[in-house]
Amino acid sequence: METITSTVARNDNPGGSPQHHPSRGLDDENWLNRWRRPAGARAVALGIVILAAIVAIGMIVYWTGGTVYVWAHLMYVPIILAAAVFGIYGGAAAGLLGAFIIGPFMPLNVAEGTPQTLSNWLFRVFFFPFVGMLCGFLSKVLNERIDLLKEANAEQRKAAEAIALFRALIDHANDAIEVVDPESGRILDVNEKASKIHGYARNEYQALNIFEINPLFNNPGGKSWEVHVGELRRLGSLVFESEHRRKDGSIFPVEINASYIRHERDYILAVVRDITERKRADQRIHQLNRVYAVLSGINELIVRERDTQKLFEGACRIAVEKGGVRLAWIGLLKDPAQPIQLAAHAGASPDTLAALQRVFTGPGCAFTKSALETGKHAVCNDVEHSPEAAPWRALALERGYRSLVSLPLNVDGRRAGVFNIYAGEEEFFDADELRLLDELAADISFAMEVNQQEIERKRAEEELERHRHHLEDLVRERTTDLEKTRDDLAKAKDAAESANRAKSTFLANMSHEIRTPMNAILGFSQLLDRNSPLNEQQRKYLGTIRNSGEHLLDLINDILEMSKIETGQITLRPGPFNIHRLLMDVESLFHFRTDAKQLRFGIEIAPGVPDFITADEGKLRQVLINLVGNAVKFTESGEITVTASPDGTGNRLRIAVRDTGPGIGVEERPRLFQSFEQASAGHRAGGTGLGLAISREFIRLMGGEIHVESELGKGSNFWFEVPVETAAPVAVA
Repeated sequence: METITSTVARNDNPGGSPQHHPSRGLDDENWLNRWRRPAGARAVALGIVILAAIVAIGMIVYWTGGTVYVWAHLMYVPIILAAAVFGIYGGAAAGLLGAFIIGPFMPLNVAEGTPQTLSNWLFRVFFFPFVGMLCGFLSKVLNERIDLLKEANAEQRKAAEAIALFRALIDHANDAIEVVDPESGRILDVNEKASKIHGYARNEYQALNIFEINPLFNNPGGKSWEVHVGELRRLGSLVFESEHRRKDGSIFPVEINASYIRHERDYILAVVRDITERKRADQRIHQLNRVYAVLSGINELIVRERDTQKLFEGACRIAVEKGGVRLAWIGLLKDPAQPIQLAAHAGASPDTLAALQRVFTGPGCAFTKSALETGKHAVCNDVEHSPEAAPWRALALERGYRSLVSLPLNVDGRRAGVFNIYAGEEEFFDADELRLLDELAADISFAMEVNQQEIERKRAEEELERHRHHLEDLVRERTTDLEKTRDDLAKAKDAAESANRAKSTFLANMSHEIRTPMNAILGFSQLLDRNSPLNEQQRKYLGTIRNSGEHLLDLINDILEMSKIETGQITLRPGPFNIHRLLMDVESLFHFRTDAKQLRFGIEIAPGVPDFITADEGKLRQVLINLVGNAVKFTESGEITVTASPDGTGNRLRIAVRDTGPGIGVEERPRLFQSFEQASAGHRAGGTGLGLAISREFIRLMGGEIHVESELGKGSNFWFEVPVETAAPVAVA
């Protein structure tokens, strides 16, 4: 790896030459280290000494003026060798010292006939030390050079090991790594991961240009390579998403973490991560969120709406607005021998509707026909290539329809119609979505059945009322028909009660049907949040799914509670409890919400309210939570106060919740405590209209009554009185 490894080799040696410590004189080293010098260094030093001895003898002969004393002067050789040895193994100072010690004390008359002059003596005194010092200096220089060569070889080995280690590290990295020339875009080096995910051999990859790998750099509509390089030069590093092309031509999404490196030349180091799975997770979360929005919106509409036509129109509108589809329509099959009649639609122009009425609802639509015949959904995820879509393919493609699903609506065991949804993308409907859509179609079918029963119940009630008035006028004349009329009335009453029971059954069954897929959605959302590497935006989507799911489950619980009330399944469970602690618990429950809205929130307990009372704590707590929750929801500024006080007899407890919210008009107050009814402020803030109805039934069950006092623009005061008994203190867990 030319670029990366050369950088590593120079990290330990910025100057480009082997590092070494500042030179130290050999005189400050001990003798033992001298003897450990390499044999080659000693041999070279001794050779220099012998050469120096020969030269010295020649000089002596020359200076003494003749050759007759040559052999006599050989006596100087031991002195020279001694000085040299001292210098080689002890340093320049030791060689100098040895020569001074030995040289002057050699006998003057070492050979017969040797001139005994003062100059000869001085020559020995100064020449021999010079030879010893010279040998020590030469030995020092040679040893230092050998040390430098050793250090250079060691550093080269370390650099080679570092290069090999770095090469192994990047080849074992989990992400692809590329080194690119910023000027030409040529790929200088890659690791094994880059070769693997792109399908190239390393040598093939290194022969490519970045434009052959990243098609977006040549896309006129995107950022060019030059723009990216300019940003990298300015910022130093850059993280962005892009696309790469494999050897087989397939395109896959990547996240690129690029760094601009300036050394002897400029490089771009890019860490490339394949984010295909992350993109799939994003898409899956988006799909779940989309289906949930449709499911939640239509089921809330089912709970609230009793008009079947409005239910159909709302269901189509929600499917288009929240489901991201192009067209949704509901057709009814009143007579199997007749074509389907369009009942409601959303997302289509008038000319499209006319064409759909002719083509899609007729025998040419194989999917609608299949749904009606089999009672199961029929799906087409590729209109352009599906053979069954051939009769109306041109019409569909012209209007941008690429996928569709036809959902049968079954009422009382017969095919009552279809709910058709058309999307603008291929492969729009997957198996999980189809299961949820099947349940949605079943809920709409059940709502149709219940609404039909409700219509029949109202007809029966109207008939009953007509009979009642008619009987007052004809009682004397129709005495003989009284028994028959009574039978009719009994049947009508049974029909009304049956319809009411069916309504409660519908609410319970519908709540169960919603709870099952909702728990699955919440469960999978938690699994995705816990086990998937998601970014902040993805976790925000998951948070939206969870919060909305929990809201829908609360709605289901309210519906079930109301159903139990209507069927008489709610009973009192009185027991002793601490009323002061209950009020403090309510304050703690709403403390963060009131702080977030900067509202003053207080609990006022009048003297005379006992610590412990006997009543149904759970129902009293639920009523307080409903009333305080409404006050917090509708109050934007000011304060909320909960007061508790005894009445004059001490046998009843009065609790009031007062707020400074928008207030309630006089004309709206009679509807406040009816099921699914809300004031105008409630419609704006959202909700189901069940909280006050449930609270009134609980208070009545406890023997009390709930009241409201309100003035527009000043706030509201909800209060109730319930009979209580003072209880002995009990231990509270």
